[in-house]
Order: sequence, then structure tokens, then C-alpha cells
Amino acid sequence: MSGALPSGVTFTPNSNGTATISGTPTAGGVFPLTITAANGVNPNATQTFTLIVNQAPAITSPNTATFTVGQAGSFTVTATGYPTPTLSVSGALPSGVTFTPNSNGTATISGTPTAGGVFPLTITAANGVNPNATQTFTLIVNQAPAITSPNTATFTVGQAGSFTVTATGYPTPTLSVSGALPSGVTFTPNSNGTATISGTPTAGGVFPLTITAANGVNPNATQTFTLIVNQAPAITSPNTATFTVGQAGSFTVTATGYPTPTLSMSGALPSGVTFTPNSNGTATISGTPTAGGVFPLTITAANGVNPNATQTFTLIVNQAPAITSPNTTTFTVGQAGSFTVTATGYPTPTLSMSGALPSGVTFTPNSNGTATISGTPTAGGVFPLTITAANGVNPNATQTFTLIVNQAPAITSPNTATFTVGQAGSFTVTATGYPTPTLSVSGALPSGVTFTPNSNGTATISGTPTAGGVFPLTITAANGVNPNATQTFTLIVNQAPAITSPNTATFTVGQAGSFTVTATGYPTPTLSMSGALPSGVTFTPNSNGTATISGTPTAGGVFPLTITAANGVNPNATQTFTLIVNQAPAITSPNTTTFTVGQAGSFTVTATGYPTPTLSVSGALPSGVTFTPNSNGTATISGTATAGGVFTLTITAANGVNPNATQTFTLKVEQNQFRVFLPLVVR
Repeated sequence: MSGALPSGVTFTPNSNGTATISGTPTAGGVFPLTITAANGVNPNATQTFTLIVNQAPAITSPNTATFTVGQAGSFTVTATGYPTPTLSVSGALPSGVTFTPNSNGTATISGTPTAGGVFPLTITAANGVNPNATQTFTLIVNQAPAITSPNTATFTVGQAGSFTVTATGYPTPTLSVSGALPSGVTFTPNSNGTATISGTPTAGGVFPLTITAANGVNPNATQTFTLIVNQAPAITSPNTATFTVGQAGSFTVTATGYPTPTLSMSGALPSGVTFTPNSNGTATISGTPTAGGVFPLTITAANGVNPNATQTFTLIVNQAPAITSPNTTTFTVGQAGSFTVTATGYPTPTLSMSGALPSGVTFTPNSNGTATISGTPTAGGVFPLTITAANGVNPNATQTFTLIVNQAPAITSPNTATFTVGQAGSFTVTATGYPTPTLSVSGALPSGVTFTPNSNGTATISGTPTAGGVFPLTITAANGVNPNATQTFTLIVNQAPAITSPNTATFTVGQAGSFTVTATGYPTPTLSMSGALPSGVTFTPNSNGTATISGTPTAGGVFPLTITAANGVNPNATQTFTLIVNQAPAITSPNTTTFTVGQAGSFTVTATGYPTPTLSVSGALPSGVTFTPNSNGTATISGTATAGGVFTLTITAANGVNPNATQTFTLKVEQNQFRVFLPLVVR
């Protein structure tokens, strides 16, 4: 066999001149085959064989189709089976749609539906092979959405409201909204072709919305919707405004509410100011006020929705501050004083001050447009101040204020000054007080020194004094404020020391002597001494500008000393002083000497004493020998004696100081003796 058998069927030769076609076919139809019988004897036998497999009908197309209202639609129902099935329908088709069998195992549902919805049908396929095929078929006819409810609704602020939006179409449309709903109001889709606008609005006005109905069928339906929320009027602007005298001012009163409120006012406005409704929910208070103060008004807003709004409104008209009190006052040191600074303006000005107040005085703002300058000043003078009044309204008021504090005079400089004789000196007397004091002096100034008032609260004591000492004065400062100031003043004039006593004194050995050294100068000089005093003599300062050289000297001579007088004023005074101590002469050399005849001899006679003694001799000297005074307290006995013997002499030493010294002197002159020395022979 050749040809395609249906699946599930086989061709089996039986080897006995037969073959078996058998099986359970899985598909219907006509299967053309060629069967060949062959036994080796030609020709083979061939047969065109047809295997017909009958198949019960089956509907193979989908069980649903979707059309759209107003649009032509078509759907093919298909069925399988053998013989070819015939298709039929039961159930109501939408108007404008037909079911047409096509005699080829198909049928056509077609047409332009005029109404949407779901149309249940039963389609049957039959070909004589049982069972017939049936299909529950749904014809869906889509319809674009349409919003059928009104395009406006009116709510009222503070009251619950509700409005239902409705829409048609298939599938059931879903509703949505765009645009701003008033606070407190919501848009709720209900999933049944409706939506609910509901709630209690908190703000009035006109709220333009766009509502859309969509069900997947184009075009979507849109509706321009207006939600009107009526609102009772409310005045929203502040309940106060501030203007300034002489300056143009403007304030806008604003009100909310729907419909737009109209504004009106009752009460007295300041001169120069008007109230103007603007027909847009506002009004303007404007103008240039001519007087300051507080103006109470009542403003009303009305729009036909009760209740009307009223506002108690205050128009404040500020006025720049001005200081009205005098710009000067006078206090006195040590006495309590008080002065009130006053200012006008609105709001009430606050007063402040810059500048240095005298110690003991304060500036106190009183919070009522005044301030108090008060206290007991401790220092006088002129105190320039700047007082400022400010109340937030420009310009601030400023006043250049002078606080005068009178002060009795006081002399503040030291009550003593020291000058020096022969040197230019100057001292400034100073005084405080207000007004500036004038200075004067009483008492005797030293020659060469003057007192000069300087007309500025000072005076100058100046000049070159010619004499030292202490000069008591009385200085007075006066400025018309009692009491005058007086000062007991001492002008000390120092004088460098000077030694006024002689620069020499003479004492005598063995006799008590005394000499007073005197010095001048101021302060009283102190005397001191350098150099060696003779034994037995002392130098004693007396603390009164003198010193005493005294005592009983034990040795004569000239004693050079330096005496110094010092009192702290340069230069110190120095004196080269000579203390002469006279001493009666005394011959200190031996009272005898021996010469030899024919040989030169010499002997020195010595004497002490001051002044230097002069030596003389009386008595006969041997021939050839002389006595020679040497003018230095010595004398020389010298020569070559020609004759021997004993010569008694009297030597006298004299220096003007009694008694003279005398010495009995013996000069021995020996004869020269010759001696012969023989040699001694020892055997």
C-alpha cells in the first residue's frame, strides 16, 4: 500500500491474499490510498482505495468576540469534523449584527452594533456525526464612556455636601478627577460608573475640575466641572495699621469669602485719610494724616452669605518725637540736683543719652516720654551730652544738652615748693572748680620771685631768688561759688652752703685752744672735715651751721685740713683750712761735743718748736771754729781748732714763742797726742 493513513490506523498484509486496514483513527477526513497485489505474475494488480474517517464536529474558534458600538465588526466562527459541519446560532444578537453560516465549516458574525453590552449566544456545529458541537459564545459590544451628570455643583464652607457624578459606557467606566479640590472635600470613584464628590469644605471659591470617564474604549469622556463653594466673608488683614503724620500712608484691607465680599467702614478717620472699597474683596485706607493718635474703626465685609464679617480695626498715626525741654541746666557739686527732660510724639518716645555725666549724677528714662537727670555731682565742669528721643518713627529727635556743674574752688597743687638761690625756679599752683577759679597770693615773696595768675585756674610762682629761707604765703582761689579755697603755702628757697669763717687758726702746744667754723646756706649746712688734726685737738659739728676745732695740742706744726659744708644744695662748700700749732722752742741735741786741735770738726745743734726756731750762741769759741745758724731749726759748730781747752757756750733757740730755749754747751778741744808703737819680738 502507498498513501498516508490517518494517525492510529495501520495496513497489515495477512500473507493469505488479504490485508487488514485497522485501528482507531485520531483525525477524520478522506485518505486516498493505492493498494497493490503482486505475486510475481505480471501485471501487478493496483487499486485506488479511499479510506473515509468520519469525525464528530468541534467548534475551534474562541468563545468570545468584542465589537464596538457604531463601528463595523466581524468575527469568524470555525468548526472541524467530517463531513464538513454546518453552523447555527441561538440567542439574541445586538441590533445591527447578523450570524451567517458559510457552508464550509465556518460562519460569520458581523455588522455595526447600535447598543453596547454582553450578548450570550449558543453556536451549534452539526455534520450528522454525533454528537453535535455546541459553544456558549459571548459577544461583547464595547461602548465609549459618556458623563451624564451636570457639570456644576454648589457646596458651602463648614457644611457637609455631596454630589454624584454618573457615566455610561461598556465596560463600566472608571471616573477620575484632575484639579484642586477645596480642603475637606474628596472625589471617590464608586466602581459602578459613578463617583461621589463629598465633604465639608474649609475654603470657599470656584474650583475648576476636569472629570474623566475611561473604560478602555476610546475616546475617554471628559467634563469641565465647576465646584462652587460658597463662604461667609472673613476679614483676613491685620486689625491695625500704622501711619505717620505728614507722610503718605496706605493699608489694604483684605477679605475672603465667596462670592467676593464688599467692604465698608464706620468710625472717624484722621483728617487727610480715606477708606476706599475696591470691589475685589479689598479696600484701601490711604492718605497723609495731619494729626497723630489712635483711631478706632469698624470694618464690615458682606457677600450675601451669613454672617457678615466685622473687624474692630485700630489706625495708629505715629508722630516723630520732639524734645521740648530746655537744652541746659545747672547743678552744684555736693548738692542734690534734678532736671526733667520732656519729649512729645506717638508712640510715647523713649529717651536715651550719650556722653559722660559727672560722677554721682544719673540719667533715668521714665517710660512716659520724660527722663530725669538727677544726683549729687562730685565734680564740677561743663558736661556736653546728646539726648535722643526715639519711638520708632524717623527721624529720632536729638538735642545737644549742656549740664553745668558749679564747684567751689579747691587748690589741688602741693602746699610747698622749693627754689634755689641764684637759679631760675617755677611752680604752678593749680585749682579746680567751676567756673574756672582766679588765684591770688598774700605774704612776702623772696626778692626776685613773682606770683602770676594765668586766668585758667592756675598761677605761676617763678623767678630767681636772691636770698634763701622759708617764705610763708597764703594762696586764695575764688570763682564766685562759696567758699573760697585758701592754702597756707610755704616757699622754701634753698641756698648752697658757704663757709664764712677764716681759713686759718693758731693754737699753742700745751695750751687749750678753740676755733669756731661758721657756714651759711639753707637748709642749715652740716660741717665735716678731712685731714690730720694734731693730737689732743678735735673737730665737732654743732648741727647749727657751725663746728668747733678745740683741744690742747701736744705737738706743734702746720696741719692742713679740708672743711666741707653740705646741705643737699649743690655745690658743697669746701675750705682749705690751716691749723697752726705754735710750740716753744727746745734744743734737742747734746750739750757737749769734742773737737781735736788741728783737725776739722763739726757738730749740729738741733732744736724743735714752731715756728722753726732760730739758733744763736753766746760765749767764746776757740779760734778756727764758727757757729752757723742754718735757718731750719739747726745750727752748725764747725772748723779746725788751733788751741785746746774747754769752751763753755750758751746756745739760745728762739721762735717768738716764749720761753726761749737756752742750753749751756761745752765744746772740748783736745790736743793731738802722738804715740810710737815698737814691734815686739818674741824669741
